[in-house]
Amino acid sequence: MKKLFVLALMASMSLSVFTACDKDDDTDVHPLIGTWEYHKVFEDGEHFTRRITFNEGGQGTEYYEELYNGVLDKGTGAFNYKIEGNNMVVTFTKQYGQSVTKEPFTDEVVFHSADKVTFSLEDDGPMTYVRKK
Repeated sequence: MKKLFVLALMASMSLSVFTACDKDDDTDVHPLIGTWEYHKVFEDGEHFTRRITFNEGGQGTEYYEELYNGVLDKGTGAFNYKIEGNNMVVTFTKQYGQSVTKEPFTDEVVFHSADKVTFSLEDDGPMTYVRKK
């Protein structure tokens, strides 16, 4: 009888282990979610850096820094985005720290790997970004 009780107890414990999965484990996060950075240094030592963060829920932020003709320029922005297949529709809500009203634009998103993606924001042309850890 004692042996049956121990076996029944072990069986019920093993069932509780298999049924204790959390439903949150099954949620899919789009691979674009996270922070991405583009950085280029020119021959004359000037540089351009842009850091883009895509948050869940369709909002994102931008930080850029540019050293051009000896002048360092920095700025921030905010935008809404929506993924439609391989395209991203972006509408800026802030640029250079100021609220703006802009028409949405669409650009293709090309993933080269989980940590490397190419897209453009407005008229800058396509840039290849790497994922920031």
